[in-house]
Amino acid sequence: MNRARKHFILLFALAAVFILTAPVLAQQTVTIVGTVVGGYQIEDENGQVYEIGDNEKGEELDELYDSKVSVTGKLTEEDGIKTITVTSFKILEE
Repeated sequence: MNRARKHFILLFALAAVFILTAPVLAQQTVTIVGTVVGGYQIEDENGQVYEIGDNEKGEELDELYDSKVSVTGKLTEEDGIKTITVTSFKILEE
């Protein structure tokens, strides 16, 4: 194999690894303070709306309609929609 072809294969392999791991690297753990507004959504104090991810903790959180909460979880964004996959939450005093 010639040298240029080896470089091309290496570059292609690195690009594939980056593309496959980018969504995982993009996740970050955050804490959001806001109100459960129903429809699997939380609105923070600045008016930003977050979708609640589909897991057991998210289902429990969505049942707390109109409650002020502090939510911790993994934040992802796709097509401008922010989603938090809940790992823990607590109800806050109004």
